[in-house]
Amino acid sequence: MLLSDLFMYLAYGELSQMAIGTNNRGGIDESDYPTLISHINLGLTNLHSRLPLKRSQAIITQQSDRTLYPLTSVYAITSASVGNDRFILDSTAEPFVDNVLKIEEIYTESNVLLPLNDSAKANSLFTPSFNTLQVPTPESNKLLAVLYRANHTQLPAKRGLDISAIELDIPAVLIEPLLTFVVGRVAAAGNNQTSIQEAAAYQQKYEVQLQQIIQSGALSVDRPSNLRMRSNGWV
Repeated sequence: MLLSDLFMYLAYGELSQMAIGTNNRGGIDESDYPTLISHINLGLTNLHSRLPLKRSQAIITQQSDRTLYPLTSVYAITSASVGNDRFILDSTAEPFVDNVLKIEEIYTESNVLLPLNDSAKANSLFTPSFNTLQVPTPESNKLLAVLYRANHTQLPAKRGLDISAIELDIPAVLIEPLLTFVVGRVAAAGNNQTSIQEAAAYQQKYEVQLQQIIQSGALSVDRPSNLRMRSNGWV
C-alpha cells in the first residue's frame, strides 16, 4: 500500500471529523504531514514490535576481550567510527542499520542453535538489553549469526513529501489496526476529557483488532535461517 492510500483512508474516515483532517480539496493538508507521519511511524513500530513482521540478522565476530556486543551501527565494519572494536560483519551493499527490536535466535558457524537467556545451560548466551548480546565465554574470531525482530524503515516526517512514491511494507490485514492507532494518537492530542475518552476507545479497539488477527491466524511469517552467513562463505 502507498502512503497516499493510507492518507486517503484517513481523510475520508474518522479524521474527516477532526481538526487535523481534510483540506478544502478533500485530502490531508500538507501542513499536517509531519504530525500524521510521526503517528504512522509509531504505529508501524508498535506493529513490528508485537508481531513477527520483519526479521533480519547480523553476523558478529567474537573478540576474546569482549563479552557484550551491542547491535548498533557504530560497531559495523562499514561504520566511519574510529577504532578496532567493530565486530558486525556487514558490507556497503548491505550495511547494518539500527533497526533491532528484539534478539530472538543465535546460531554458531556450524549452524547450531544456542540457548538464549537460559541460566541452566552452560553455553547459554544472554540479552541484557533489547539490542545487546552477552557472550559469557567468547571465542576469538568465531562467528555468530544473530537473528532479530526488525523495525520498519522510518518514514520522513516532513512537508513536501511525495506520498504517492512511498510504499508501506505491511500486510493488508494490518491496515485497519494501523488506521485505528493513528486516529487514537490524533484524538489523544486534543487534551480534553472528550478527546481522552475517544483516544482510550480507539486504543481498546486497536487491541481487539490485533487479538482478532493473531487468533485468526491471518498473519503468517516464515522464520529465517542463517543462510546468509553460509552463502557468503563465512563458514
